[in-house]
Parts: sequence; structure tokens; C-alpha cells
Amino acid sequence: MLNRDVGTSRPPPSNVSRYRLLGDGFALAATCCFGFLAAFRIELPGLYMDEVDFVNAAQGGADNTMIYMRLGPVPILLMPYLGALKAWAWAPIFRVSALTIRLPAVLLAALTLLIFYVAMRDTLGRLWAATVVWIMAVDPANLFPSRLDWGPTVLMHLFQAAILALWFSNREKAEPWKPDLILICFALGFFDKFNYIWIVSSFVVGVLLFYPIVSGPYGEYARDSFAGSRLFLF
Repeated sequence: MLNRDVGTSRPPPSNVSRYRLLGDGFALAATCCFGFLAAFRIELPGLYMDEVDFVNAAQGGADNTMIYMRLGPVPILLMPYLGALKAWAWAPIFRVSALTIRLPAVLLAALTLLIFYVAMRDTLGRLWAATVVWIMAVDPANLFPSRLDWGPTVLMHLFQAAILALWFSNREKAEPWKPDLILICFALGFFDKFNYIWIVSSFVVGVLLFYPIVSGPYGEYARDSFAGSRLFLF
């Protein structure tokens, strides 16, 4: 039988706790650095259209400006392809300012980095996963769009990271609530922005092509859950 540990960079058992702490701390430092850089002088540049699309809906929608559809008095769609999820999430804290519009987006983007770290650490190792998070944390292509929620994409990336983390976690230890949470993230991402269907499609196709059916005590449950999502998708 081959020794699976041969040639790996795993630390000896006596250093496992120190290694884990170092990796987790490295990732947390990257997230804090991202938060500082993304929030520095947060009022600049001025607010632009994508950032204020949800303002009227978040304030209760006194008129139909940037509200495409309502369910009674509740805004449902801001545009034919854009749901009111962000307006619902921001409503309890909302005041019209660069701080209240941008800071929640920056915090959610920082949380997304941590979730990506959790998704990667068991596969890449904690230090390598933290290194990837550092690269993402200081990349202007991630910093600037997250600061402005350009697209908008912050919620989309959050759900994407959660789906990946839940999938890899379920492969390590299958539990019935994990596939359910994945399906909830699918639904919320799609409601947030209908072009999320491309992420749903790529995930389902990737799972079908590259991963076997989940095994273990909850394998049947997980298989049925994903079968339902595939039926809905196709």
C-alpha cells in the first residue's frame, strides 16, 4: 500500500496546531488588510448608478423609481433581471451616504474572502490558501469593484464562495443540511441577479463531470437534493 503522506508538505503532528493557527491568522490578516484598503476614504469616488439603484426600494419605495415589480407594497424586482435582495438586506441600516451604501458591501466582500479560504484550506493547505486570499485581498480588480459593488457583484461572489465551501465540506463530511444550504444559495443568487444562472449551470455541470455521487450515510439524501436542482435547471 502506498503511503499517501510521502512527498507532501504536511507538518509533523506536534506542529499541527501551530500550523493551523499560522494559516488562519495569515488569512485573517489578509481580510483585515482588504477591509482597510477597500474602506479607505470610502466617500471617493462619488456614488454612481449601480450603487444607488436600490436606494428607493431600501427606503420603502415611496414611488416606482427603479422598482420594476412589487408584491403588494414590497419591492420585488428593481429591473427585469435584478431582484430587490440588496434593498432588503440594506434596509434596516440604510441612510443615504457613501458610508452606509459602501461599508456593508466591503464587509461582505471581506467575509467572502474568509469563506473562500475555508473552501480552499483543506485542499491547498492553510498557508497556500491564505496566500491565495492575500493575492485576492490586494488585487485592484477585486478591491475596486467590491468597494463600489460594481455590477453589482458583492452578493453574487458571497453566494458563490458559500456554495464552494459547502460543497467541499460536504465531500469531507456529508450532512443533509449542506445540500439544502447550497440550493438556498442558488436561489438567493438567482433572485439577486438572474444571470446567476450561469454560475448555477457551471457548478452543476462541473459536479456531474468531475465528481462522483456523494457517498456515505447521507449520500442518498444529497443525491436526491442535487437531482432536484438539476431537474429545475434543465
